[in-house]
Amino acid sequence: MNLKTKSFLLVFFLSWQVQADDTITWVHPTQYTDSSALSLADIEATVIRWYPSATSTVVESSARVAAPATSVVLPRSTTVAGTRCYQAATRMLPAAGGQQSAFAPSARVCKTIAAPVAKKPKPPTGLTTQ
Repeated sequence: MNLKTKSFLLVFFLSWQVQADDTITWVHPTQYTDSSALSLADIEATVIRWYPSATSTVVESSARVAAPATSVVLPRSTTVAGTRCYQAATRMLPAAGGQQSAFAPSARVCKTIAAPVAKKPKPPTGLTTQ
């Protein structure tokens, strides 16, 4: 393999990785669980955690996104293909009690990325023998 070929393969790999990012969006809550008003100014962050399936109890990782943001781009690891499911919780500022909401099991959202299909060449034609 010459240097040109190696560069091409690296660029292809990196571009596939970029296409595998997951963009997560949410809406901040406006009430506490007792239905009293919750101010956006009291929210510290949204905590996002992810799993390998909708029913898995194994948390792969998590991210903390400072308020008032309502979206985050989470890159996939080197294993691009597969399912990743997300949950979110709201974390309050210490001055507002510092509590965190629950991660509701029914509130998971999932995204599946199919593995790229390897292209195979057609067989040669015009095969003869003498």
